Parts: sequence; C-alpha cells; structure tokens
Amino acid sequence: VHEVIRLPTTHHSHPREIHTMAEVIERGIATELVPRQGVGRLLDRYGARATVSTLLAFTLAGVVLFASGTSPWLLILGRVLMGIGCAGVFIGAFFVLARWYPPDRLVTQSATVNVIAGLGSICAATPLAVLIAASSWRQASWMFAGLVIVAAIGAAWVLRDDPPGVTR
Repeated sequence: VHEVIRLPTTHHSHPREIHTMAEVIERGIATELVPRQGVGRLLDRYGARATVSTLLAFTLAGVVLFASGTSPWLLILGRVLMGIGCAGVFIGAFFVLARWYPPDRLVTQSATVNVIAGLGSICAATPLAVLIAASSWRQASWMFAGLVIVAAIGAAWVLRDDPPGVTR
C-alpha cells in the first residue's frame, strides 16, 4: 500500500492507518452526503454565487492538505474537506437551474447537468490515471488545486443567482 499511495519512506504507518485512509478515499462520496443537509439553507440565504464560491474554498483547502499531507490522518482530513466543499457545488447547479428555467424545461436541464457530470467522471478517469502514472498522485492533486482555483474564481465572477431582470 505504501507503494501505491507513495507515502514518504520516513513515515511508518500502521496497517490499520493505511486501511482507514484507503476506506476514506474509496468512500469519499460519503463525506459529501452529510453536509448536503445544510447546503439548501445556505443556498436559500446567501445564493449560489456566494455558497458555491465558499464551498470551493473548502475544496481547495482539502486538496492542498491532501497534496501535502504527510500522515494518513492529514490525507483523511484533506479528503473530508474536499467532500464538504464539493457537496454543495452539484446542488448549487440545480439551485441555479430552478431559478433560471421554467418548470417545463427544468427536467431536461437537470438531466443535461447529470449527463455532463457523468461523462466528466468517465472521461476524467483515464487521463487522471495517466497523469498519476507519469508523475504522482501528489502532482495530480496540485494540478487539481489549480482547477479548483479557476472554478472558484469563475463561480465568483460569472455565476448569477437569478436571470437578468429578476430580483428576490
């Protein structure tokens, strides 16, 4: 396992720590489910622009911690922060769709978001595996951090809660 995750050779992890870290990474989606409880309230109160931008800051903190973590517990904490941060981004997309599209078009638009997200997951797997094989999972994580920064700036700069002319 040390070889797969390339922990520093000076770090002597107990097999139980490695197993726990692998479980958290494997089941990382679970960390996204818990925070979703309050994301709706945040979206209603502050809007998608502020909520998504802030949650992407949590994602960035998690990615940085994950990329630079030197122990299984730091890697786990990084993964949890990534899950918390990503939890609201997907919900934020549907929040915006519900405000921008009439009910008769909402199902089609929601399906489009789901298809794009699914295709993104499928299409990202091979390039990510190649990138990790060519460099390391840490370097891939740092590159992901750059993408999160771009997404956060884009959300803050471009995302609008309501269509032009609509105020709430």
